[in-house]
Amino acid sequence: MSERAELLVEVTRGPIVESRHFGHIVVVSVDGSIVASVGNPQHVTYWRSAAKPVQAVPVVESGAAEHFGFSAEEIALMGASHSGEEKHRQVAMSMLRKMGLGVEALRCGGTPTPLACNCSGKHAGMLALALQMGVTLDGYTDLNHPVQQANLKAVSKFTGLERSHIVIGVDGCGVPVFGIPLYNMALAYAKLSHPTAPEAGLSERERAAVMKITGAMMAKPYFVAGTGRLCTELMRVFNGKLLGKTGAEGVYCMSLMQKGIGVALKVEDGNARALGPAVVETLSQLGLIGDAQKDALATFWRQPVLNLRSEVVGEIRPAFELRFAHSGTSHDGR
Repeated sequence: MSERAELLVEVTRGPIVESRHFGHIVVVSVDGSIVASVGNPQHVTYWRSAAKPVQAVPVVESGAAEHFGFSAEEIALMGASHSGEEKHRQVAMSMLRKMGLGVEALRCGGTPTPLACNCSGKHAGMLALALQMGVTLDGYTDLNHPVQQANLKAVSKFTGLERSHIVIGVDGCGVPVFGIPLYNMALAYAKLSHPTAPEAGLSERERAAVMKITGAMMAKPYFVAGTGRLCTELMRVFNGKLLGKTGAEGVYCMSLMQKGIGVALKVEDGNARALGPAVVETLSQLGLIGDAQKDALATFWRQPVLNLRSEVVGEIRPAFELRFAHSGTSHDGR
């Protein structure tokens, strides 16, 4: 196990490797054991938008999503980093209307309207939680607001970290963001993948909330990201067997559904172009990609580098090998 970042992805142009992206990957079982890794599993970084499925748990667990009649698309949007396409904006507006709120209630920023912000669904969910709790909407983005305290409690529960061990910053959309080790991100996604596992330690209400959120995200993957996006295509291709969620600055997390396995990945330089090759190669080395998935995900796996005439002059390709913790561990994660 390395303490340093390791080479994950390289970028070629003709016969030369022109650029390299280093980082960390960890695969964790719901029982807390490390299945495989590259780099440092304890590398601390911000969870960014990969925290959104966990941040949605209080909204559903509290009964807010049911009270306001949120659809599967709307619940998926709470866990989304969407592209701000017309359908995304319409669904965010629908959530606000169901709460009797206008666009001005959203404090996520965004142009030309906050509805287009990639976090508008998350913020709409936070407003729903505030209304359900009977607390003020004013300052709902602040750490000391009851909504953000509920989010921090959920993050602590799913990651297995005491609140005092979670580093707090401010995310791009203005709400608290959580600095935690990659290991704990992967552990949270392992719990999302198999919430009924005894090792997950979740209550019945938490289990039900997780299944509603992950089910909506996988059933409506377009609303989690958008046209041609990695999250959307991964979940479409794996059709209920995988939950994938990106975070800014080169973060990516996955749940291998019903396997009790979570994956967390960080590209150290934050360059998102390395995510597709690193994510798909991780799934390949875990033995999860068949011929159909291979063809469907080919352009994410080994991305062509194009010149201004759209001619292929190189590629962005994976350049790592997972180290499995036990020689007896099979590459399908079991």
